[in-house]
Amino acid sequence: MEVPFEFTGGQPIGVRKGGIFQQVFHKCSITCLPKHLVSSIQVDIANLDVSQAIHLRDLALEGIEFGVPLDSLVCAVNIPRGKAGETLRESQ
Repeated sequence: MEVPFEFTGGQPIGVRKGGIFQQVFHKCSITCLPKHLVSSIQVDIANLDVSQAIHLRDLALEGIEFGVPLDSLVCAVNIPRGKAGETLRESQ
């Protein structure tokens, strides 16, 4: 069964600092018993800072097995292109 990811917590901290939120997965295949069935997988992104990411292994879902490897990236807040170099030059 495939279920969608639902991102909660509003805008991530890293986005407020100028980062870009990138969602890699929109839905994921899961296997579970009927008592563990969910209509969506909720992911709290409020505290996600710049250069941080959430992988499937970071999600604690009792009784649910994912159909992809646990090291799969779900979402991240990345530095916009050009910003990393500018920051590096400014600190020298």
